[in-house]
Amino acid sequence: MLMAEVHIQNGKSDMAVIFCKKCTEKDKSCKKAWERLGYIREKESAYTKAALNYETAWAVTQKSSPNIGFKLAYNYLKSGRNVDAIDVCNTILKKFPNCTRNYYE
Repeated sequence: MLMAEVHIQNGKSDMAVIFCKKCTEKDKSCKKAWERLGYIREKESAYTKAALNYETAWAVTQKSSPNIGFKLAYNYLKSGRNVDAIDVCNTILKKFPNCTRNYYE
């Protein structure tokens, strides 16, 4: 994962994707790898693919990370899945009622 982070910082997303995928092949429950894949896809404006990666990261955390949940909802919105975005936000607000931070200002 460290190599993926270095490549992301250097703007080499194609190499970062390779390292993240290697990580997910060895450990399907690596939240950080799925989250980084989502981040890369989001920066490429591939919101549907980003949502799939954030979906997996959120499932791995058992829907207990509001940060990942809000990123998932944002990518659902950008990919036209409005109802799914609302469902995710409602789930987050039920689990974390004090979590009202705006992640994309």
